[in-house]
Amino acid sequence: MDVFKEFKSVIATLEEKQIPYALCGGLAVGVHAEPRATKDIDILLVTEDVERTKKVLLTCGFKFFSTPMFFADSKVELHKLTKIDRNIGDYIFLDLLQIKSPEAAKIWESRQRLVWENQPIWVVSREWLIWMKKLRSSPLDLIDIDALEKSS
Repeated sequence: MDVFKEFKSVIATLEEKQIPYALCGGLAVGVHAEPRATKDIDILLVTEDVERTKKVLLTCGFKFFSTPMFFADSKVELHKLTKIDRNIGDYIFLDLLQIKSPEAAKIWESRQRLVWENQPIWVVSREWLIWMKKLRSSPLDLIDIDALEKSS
């Protein structure tokens, strides 16, 4: 499945339904710094929009929901959605994230309206994307942090 095609569909749906969001994760690194391969879409939401967003994304084919997961000492709540194309045996994940810390409001307020592929999208600021990547600090997160810092 084409992650960029799916991303465009998700963003168009969120925009149409007027659901506030901010792109984060690997795709956001690509918007701020340099594109990299990714198999999922990461979207930051405010708490009150999570359940509504899940329902809306059913129209994009995301049908499998996991129980919410927590990481970074419970500072991040993650709702994982999955879309499966049984014809080709492929899938894509969409992660809906909520920040559960005092920094949440600052991250949300830092969202930026940027243009990606001739489409305006909301993206977490570079500064706060780095902060979010440091929460997990996986080897890929550290590479992303380096790319973000070099491109500023």
